[in-house]
Amino acid sequence: MKILNKSKHIFVLLLFAGIFAVVPPAHSETYIGFGMGASIPEDFRHVSLGGTAAANYEDLNGNNSFAYGIKVGHFWEHLTWRGLEFGLEMNYFKRDLDATARIVDSDFGGVESLGFRINSFQTLGLIPLVRKSLGAYEPYLGIGLAVSFLDAEEVILGNTPVNTVKVAPAISDLFDFGVIMLAGLNYKISERFKIYSEYKYSQSNYDVLLERGSSTNFNLAFNTADHNFMMGLTYDFKAF
Repeated sequence: MKILNKSKHIFVLLLFAGIFAVVPPAHSETYIGFGMGASIPEDFRHVSLGGTAAANYEDLNGNNSFAYGIKVGHFWEHLTWRGLEFGLEMNYFKRDLDATARIVDSDFGGVESLGFRINSFQTLGLIPLVRKSLGAYEPYLGIGLAVSFLDAEEVILGNTPVNTVKVAPAISDLFDFGVIMLAGLNYKISERFKIYSEYKYSQSNYDVLLERGSSTNFNLAFNTADHNFMMGLTYDFKAF
């Protein structure tokens, strides 16, 4: 599992490096940024259990968490329209997505305890951007494609600690492709540095295998989405 995690980080870094390889920084703007903030999840929705003990559960509230991320992007100097500038950004961020176990309604056993313990929830997006320069301020927005990875540790399901079950990551559907939306504001503090504040929204669907022994494994499917508010600093490579 550690080897897999290292491979994912190397893959992200290679994607970031690819932007610099294909987009020259001269006569335009190429930047890198780092930010942190808070992630506010929506409910776990459409939670359903497959197998012999099939059941549907009511929505489950997620827990707020710390979030951080890195982004690399490029704006083309001559790609403008009516004062708008256009660019492309690779945006990666990581947060948790736990849901504290609580009693929920179920159409299988009436009521049950349900919860999620998540090691990390990661999203990598490729986002076309449009922005407007207003002196030192630069409002921007974008919508693009994203791949999200859910590193799920275990699911609490039932009414006793015995029913805490591990997730089988090797054969679970822990990746999902979807849409990412963001809006933000840059503030120039020098020739090369900008402070930014940013809002990001992502949504994912998952189907995980829960390990209860070879004869009692079952699948749990759910949808989730989250709102991310981040602040950070970007560095512009154009001023050499």
